[in-house]
Amino acid sequence: MGELILTQRGERHRKIRNLVMDAFTSRAAEKHRPSVQALADEYVTAMLATEPPTDLITALTQQIPFEVITRLLGVPTKDGEEFRAWSDDIMAPAGEEHRALVAALAMLEYNKRLMAVRRDRPEDDLITTIAQRAPAIGVTEDDAGLLIIALLVGGWETTSSVAAGGVLRLLTTHHPSGPTVYRYLTQQPQHLPGAVAEIVRTVPTSWGKTGLPRLAIQDTVVDGHTIKKGEFAAAGHDAGNHDPTVFPDPDRFDIHRPNGVTDTLAFGGGAHYCIGVHLARIEIEGMIGALLRQVPDLELACDPAELEWDYTTTVHRTTALPVTWPPLPSGAPADR
Repeated sequence: MGELILTQRGERHRKIRNLVMDAFTSRAAEKHRPSVQALADEYVTAMLATEPPTDLITALTQQIPFEVITRLLGVPTKDGEEFRAWSDDIMAPAGEEHRALVAALAMLEYNKRLMAVRRDRPEDDLITTIAQRAPAIGVTEDDAGLLIIALLVGGWETTSSVAAGGVLRLLTTHHPSGPTVYRYLTQQPQHLPGAVAEIVRTVPTSWGKTGLPRLAIQDTVVDGHTIKKGEFAAAGHDAGNHDPTVFPDPDRFDIHRPNGVTDTLAFGGGAHYCIGVHLARIEIEGMIGALLRQVPDLELACDPAELEWDYTTTVHRTTALPVTWPPLPSGAPADR
């Protein structure tokens, strides 16, 4: 089947990544901001039309990243739920590797069939771009299909979990001025980008304490220990995001940190720096921004200690995030 782009290196990795790099630049991502915001507003409006409490994950944070990346890729709407199920299975925890492999193989075969269709009938989407560019630069059909898997899984699951964890953090952390950070942001929305940067820094994306293993391409000394060329090492980016020499008082949730965006390791670094970093930030800002505008009195609907965590996946997330809000007066507009 080949390897996902996350485990590749060198020229092969560069060629595969370059198939879609121009679709994920900061400028390209900004073009999606209005549509992401409109989509988030729609989902929050729909949520307010229901009786509270509700699960914010199923009502919002799972929906936006999945719809954005599947639209960007060009996945047919009728196949969306199948893609969602495959993605969940691919993220199965240790001990369920067979389940993950079966899902990955099924999605790979689907991707290859869809690429063949898009070569004959191109559309304005990333699958068409990948299908057309891959043969010209020597990227195999399997590698192209695996790239689509990586973009879907990487562009949905982690963004969803970080957004939900971020809302939890905002609702349960107090700003130095007194109110919760969430309530503070309803009055000071200009600080939302800083809040998202701090969410990204402090909300873990996986249950593991270390990142993916990396191969040393030269002898490297880290904290007095030599990692020799050819050896593997796994660095914990979550731990790095709490380095007190970079982030003073690192366990404090501070939306006013001056280096929150520039120094975070949440999106990796080097050749494997997350390709979707700009789009992920826009999605998280869009979801939280829609909540702040439409539901300024949002509250957690349970004690934080009562939240259940989902250990059936490698992604760090709760099984649900129950939230509530006061009912709207009769005849009042949803956007309050």
